[in-house]
Formats: sequence, C-alpha cells, structure tokens
Amino acid sequence: MALALKVDSNALILRIESLVGVKIEEEAKSQLRDYPDAFEFVQSDIAEVYAKAKHMNLVDYAEGMALYLAAAGRKSMGPRERLRLLNLSCARFARALSTLPDSYVTLYQWGLSLLEESKLHSDSRKVLEAASEKFSAALEIKPNFQGCWVKLAEVLIEIAKLTRKPKRTKELLKQAAEAFEKALSSDDFFLDVAIKKVQESREEAINQRYSSRVRSREFYYGSIQLCEVIYNSIVQGRQRLQESLSRSSSTSASDTASTPSSPSTQKLAQSTQSAPSPQIQIHRAAESRHKSAPAMTDDETIYYGEDAKDSDSRRKHHVRSSSGIVFDGPKQRPSTAAVPKLRTSSKGYQTSQQIENSLFASRDALLKRAQVQILLLWADSMIQYAAAKKSDSLCESMFATAADKYIEAVELDPDSLAEVLKRVELFEEQAKENRRFHFATAQLCRVLYARDAASPNTSFVMKWGLSLLSYAKLHQEDPVKHATLHKDAGHVIEQALQAESGYFDEKLQLAFRSGNG
Repeated sequence: MALALKVDSNALILRIESLVGVKIEEEAKSQLRDYPDAFEFVQSDIAEVYAKAKHMNLVDYAEGMALYLAAAGRKSMGPRERLRLLNLSCARFARALSTLPDSYVTLYQWGLSLLEESKLHSDSRKVLEAASEKFSAALEIKPNFQGCWVKLAEVLIEIAKLTRKPKRTKELLKQAAEAFEKALSSDDFFLDVAIKKVQESREEAINQRYSSRVRSREFYYGSIQLCEVIYNSIVQGRQRLQESLSRSSSTSASDTASTPSSPSTQKLAQSTQSAPSPQIQIHRAAESRHKSAPAMTDDETIYYGEDAKDSDSRRKHHVRSSSGIVFDGPKQRPSTAAVPKLRTSSKGYQTSQQIENSLFASRDALLKRAQVQILLLWADSMIQYAAAKKSDSLCESMFATAADKYIEAVELDPDSLAEVLKRVELFEEQAKENRRFHFATAQLCRVLYARDAASPNTSFVMKWGLSLLSYAKLHQEDPVKHATLHKDAGHVIEQALQAESGYFDEKLQLAFRSGNG
C-alpha cells in the first residue's frame, strides 16, 4: 500500500503503453487520471494490441557517434552545420538510452556531444549544465569511470567562468577539484589535463583582476584546490613507483638465489645474448631516437597514456619514451637527460630487472618535474589569493605557507631557484599597488635565508628586513603589531650587518659613482 501511494499510476500506465505496444481507451485514461485510487482495469479498456519493433541500442549509439565525430573532427564545416549534426547526435543518444537506460557509455558520449555543442550555442551555460547532468548520471552507474570524472570537472570549470555570482563560482570550482580528485585517485593518467586546468584557472583570475576582483580571487581559490589535489596525486604516484620497484627488486633477488646454475640455464643465457628480447630491442630503439630529440621547454605539459595502435598517427600525434610515457603533441619531445642510459652487462645484453629499474627511474623523473611545476603554481595562487583577502592574519599565514612551497620546489629541483628569485622581483613590483606583497617578499627572503644559513646572501637578508619595515606602515593604527614588526626588522638587519659590516658602505659608494656618472 505504501508503494502504491508513492507511484504515479497514470505515468506508469502511459509508460507501459509506449513500451509494450498496447493502446488504452481514452475514457479509461481519463478515469485513471481523475480517480487513480478507485480505478480498476478490465479487458475492455484495451483498445488495440499491436506489434512493437524494438531497436537495438547499438544502431542508435553508432549513428550518434558517427554524427558526433563528423561535427567534432571537421573544423572547416560551418558552425550552423556542425550544430545541426550535434543536435542529431544528441537525439540518437537519447533514443539509444531509451532502449538501454543504464548505459553509462551512452550517457558519457551524450555529455561529450553537449560539451562540443556548448562551443557553438548562444546559451552555452544551459548546454553545459545539461552536459554536467549527463556526466553525473553516468557516474552514478559507474563511479570509477575516470574519464567521465575529468570531463565533469572540465564542465564545472566552464560553468564557473560563465557564473557571475562569486559564491556560486567558488562552489563550482570546489566541485571541480573534487571531481579531479576522483579521477586521479587510482593513477595519474589524466595528470596533464589537471595541470592544464590549473593554468586556465590562473589565466581567468588574471583576466578578471581589474574587472572583478572578487571573481579573480575565487578563481585563485579554485587553482589552490586543484593544485592540492594534483600534488597529492603525484606524491602517491611516486610512492607507488617506489613500492613497485622494491617488490620487483626483492622478487628478482629471491629468484636469482633460488635458481640453480644448470647447463640449460647457461644455454638460455647464451641464446638471450645472441638474440635480445623484443622488449630490449624496443627500449634500445627508443633510446637511439632520443639522442637526436630536442629537450622539452618549461611550458610544455606531460601526458601519460598508452601507445597509439596506428604507427602513422603515433608519429603525427605522440612521441613515446622508453618509460611508457607519451608526450602529447609533435613539439613535446622528452629530454635525453630524462631517459637514463641502460647499463649493459659484460656479456652485452640487458637483464629485465635493469630495464625495469630504468623505466621506473624515467617515470619518477617526469613525475618529479610535474611536482615542481605544481608547487610553483600552488604557491603563486596562494600568494595572489591571500593578497586579495581582508584578514591580515589569514594573509600572513598563507604567505608563509606559500614561501614553504617555493622552497620545497627548490629542494626537489635546484634549477627552479631561478624561478623563485623571479618571484621576489615580481612581489616587489606588485607591492607598489598592494603593500601586503611586502610581507610576501619578506617571507620568501626568510626561507631563502634559512636554506643557505651557513653562507647567507646579505642582499636577501636586507630585503627581508626592509620589506618588514615597509609592511609595518600598514599597521600604524595597531601600536603593538607595528612595534613587533619594527623589532623583527631590526633583528634581521642586524644579522645582515654582522654577516657583512661594510654592506651599506658599498651601497653608498655604488650610488655615489652612478650619480657622478
């Protein structure tokens, strides 16, 4: 009885009528609609029974895919024609879904069609919200569908760009970060997509800086959330690599200890020496190709994927390294330094353990590079977000945390120190508009001093102290804090003078000479 109260009898009967091929008398429908509790079906209520042809969902799905690929792949086609094909594609996916409602693949492809349609539609936000619904429905059926989580995150970020309410923008960006966290929870296959979205969010924040400071701040917030998710994924990926390498090494050692040196084993070794395995041949061929490959630039992102089956498409779109990592795009070729050379044995052939160790080392080097990149992006976003907040305590805390991120990047890759030093100059320039950046400069100089405390750079120590003095001017109405900042600045400058007593004399002489010149 409780179930009957919850079910809409009229809607249920109409659904059965459309699916089974039974036509019911209009008077019976009217009575059912007006008196659903008292109505009782009899045989005379059935007006007609006819054959209902049931179409396979594969046919409609295949047609929808063909239409989607035609619209997405032919950029030379006019926008009106592409939009027509995408509308037809969505209609085919809808019909395929009516036959098989729990097909998460159909829902996913329908969402992709809507995502492509949003680029051509005048009301793109409405289409993006419809795509978000399709991706969410697919994930309810298959929660571990990583590609769908990525697309859902991309759609949420695009909706956030079109949303004018800052609070709603922040919610959407937070949901996008959670979706990327689901996508990267098991492996880092979509790591390059996530890094690209961080860069897009920062670009959007920069574009909104002067038109809407609040929206700019929320996009920096979204970048922070994404960076945290990506950083955790990279750390977990490197840990999995180390665990796999440890298991592989222990297994190899046990196998070597338990294998007797029999004549058959020696014969097998001789045959291996004369005819290397296909895996070894592939690795050596890849290594020889990389000798002439140009190094990657800093702004190129890495893409982890599988080999393209077609050799022509692989040459056009992918370059595969010996580590099993694919670099997306013809310009993104791996550096020869990222692929360690294999050490061959005295007999001239490479053991499987040595090959596996080399593959792990190559992939770990690329993950390490991505970790450095995301730490710099994370710290940049924290600095800009904190500078736009009203709370001084939150601002100072985030500045200190961001400075620690910069130093962590330098510890992972000493070559990134040049990028961190550029931030010092950038913050000094931004401090002309926002004095809070003086404190950011002070924190960054502080961690740089702590890194080289044994042989400190006097120039950075002085910048640390002088930046604290400049920041103290913002707190003249707070005598306690103003005095504390002045006291801290005095201690820092005293340290600089103790390290190099003639620092000011050199600066004055330099200024005097430049003035005479």
